[in-house]
Formats: sequence, C-alpha cells, structure tokens
Amino acid sequence: MHLAYSLRPYGHHALAASQSDIEETATSFEALTRQAAQAEEAGFDLVVIDDVATGPSDAELSNDLAAFEPTTLIAALATKVEQIGFIGSASTMDHAPYNLARRFASLDNSSGGRVGWNVVAASVDQERDVEYVGLVKSLWDSWEEDAFIYDKKAARFFVPEKMHVLNHEGANFSVRGPLNVNRSPQGRPIISAVLSPGSVDIAARFADVVFVRETSVASAHAVANEFSERLGHYGRGRNDVRIFQSVIAYLGNTTEAARAYHYSLNQGSVGDTPAEAVVGTASEVADRISSLMDGLTFDGVEFLQPVVPEKDFLLFDFAAALRDRLGPANVTQGTLREFLGLKRPDFPATQQEEIR
Repeated sequence: MHLAYSLRPYGHHALAASQSDIEETATSFEALTRQAAQAEEAGFDLVVIDDVATGPSDAELSNDLAAFEPTTLIAALATKVEQIGFIGSASTMDHAPYNLARRFASLDNSSGGRVGWNVVAASVDQERDVEYVGLVKSLWDSWEEDAFIYDKKAARFFVPEKMHVLNHEGANFSVRGPLNVNRSPQGRPIISAVLSPGSVDIAARFADVVFVRETSVASAHAVANEFSERLGHYGRGRNDVRIFQSVIAYLGNTTEAARAYHYSLNQGSVGDTPAEAVVGTASEVADRISSLMDGLTFDGVEFLQPVVPEKDFLLFDFAAALRDRLGPANVTQGTLREFLGLKRPDFPATQQEEIR
C-alpha cells in the first residue's frame, strides 16, 4: 500500500489561507521543504505538486496559489529531501513537448530517479494531447541504457547505434530529436494523471499512476472501474498502473476535536476540495478509508490536508494507522518506480514505437 502527500502552501480547503497559522511564510521554500520532509519522515512514498498557471484574481490572500513553478520547486526539494518521490503537474498547452521532456528527464537524472510528470491535458483537442504525451514518452527513449560510454582513449562519447532519432512529423508537432539528456535512472520518468470522465482515455494509454479525486465513494469507484476496463484497449493490464484514492482528512486527537475542526471550516457551506472527506482520529479515519477502498483494488491513498498547521504530529499517526490496516510499502528507498513496485520499462526502438 502506498501513500501520496499533496503539497500546497496553506492546504486544500477553500478557507485554508485564512485559517492556517503559518501566515505569510507558508509560501516560502523553507515551509514547503518542511511539509515534504514531514511526509518523508511519516513514511509517505511521494509528494504531488499541482500547478496554478494564472495569478490571483484580486489582492486577497488566496488558497488557490502555487508558490513556485512545480519543476523548479522539485529541483530544489530533491536536494533537501533525499528519498521521497516527487510528481509535478505541467500542462500540455503551456510547454513545448521537447522542452517538457528535457526538463523532467533532467529532474529525474539529478534526483536519482524520483520524479514523475502529472499530465494536465488542457487542450480541447484530445488527439493533440495524445500526440503530445506520446511524443514526450518517445523522446525519453532517445537513448538506450548503455549508449553513453565516455571512452576517452577512443574519443567516443556515445555509441551512435544506440541513439534513436525520432523524426516525428505529426498533425500538431514536428520534432526530430534526440533528447539531449541521458536515459532516466528508472527507464522513464513516471507519468501520472488525475482521473475524471474526460481524462480516462489518455490516462489508460499512458499513465503509470492515477489519482481518483471524487467527492463520493460511488463516483470514485465508477471512474476507477472505467479506467481499469479501458487499460485493455491499449494492451495494458491492472499491474501496469497504481490507483490512488484521494481523501481530505479532518484529523483530531479525539473524535470530538476532529468534528469541531470540520464544523469550524464548513459551517458556512464553503465548498471542499474535490475528494472524499473523512473526519475523526487517525485510527477512525484509517478505518473509514479502509472501508472506502473495499470492493475495488486501490493501491494507495493520496492525503489532502485541509489546513497546513505550523507543526503536524497527526500526520505521523495517520500514516502509521493506514499502514497498519492496509499494509506496508514495498520498499523504503530506490527510484520512484521501485517505491511503487512498477516494472522498469524495456527500451523500445523509438523509430518503431507508434505515437498514438
């Protein structure tokens, strides 16, 4: 069983910015590093960093805030927090595919294979998004595993036969390649997606990890079931992907404290984040999540914290309670693929792999 921590400066509740006791320092690199370090110490496998492409619409303090561009933040966090994996969001409309492929490949190499790209398929044209993601994936296969030999005596930097030029000419993109970054320590960086009715198909084609952020158990199971069934259309199986159930957990040292916390944030009928809300002590929340996951084989839980406090000791209790009920993680160190128990991808001849 795997644990993901969704990182935001103030938290995921609509009122988090006004309720957090961190105040203006929540957006600092030090505060975000503290969150990631706490997640690693508590036993989480990965940190998920969403993005907000536009700035705030007014001068008020907003919870809908990205303090840093995700890949820049990951590059810095990976030097401070040395084992946990990082998944960063990037839109298919905001970056040229070659530049995005290069950025994530560079991050994966510099972090020792701990990075993934969360695909934000932002185009209204799904065929364009499919071409985009397939192109990025193929660029990551520009070099075979042992292409770089660094032979000083023979003055050979790499073996030419092990470099694969893409020469892609598609409906939307024209990219020659190859990518000027070594092959990833984990074969390729992880590809992830947040599941919704509109993203099921592209996730079934490409994603190694998916997050089910639905507000009800019924809708979460429906979307996850549809995704699992769609995998077979693309020659993939359930073992090729990890499905995370997302929850926003209102934790308290006692049941009464947790209910009071939940009530204080929601009495004004302010909308929650799009994820299942669970209220109680760490043990009670773990019991509830265990029952939510019953009937469908989820592989892990993505934890969305309503409000980020200055110090969070309940995070450790929450993680320990979940591990006790749902099982331990596979490994405690290695690449992100190894964290998640995913097979290292075999190298395909890029020229022969169809971008579809």
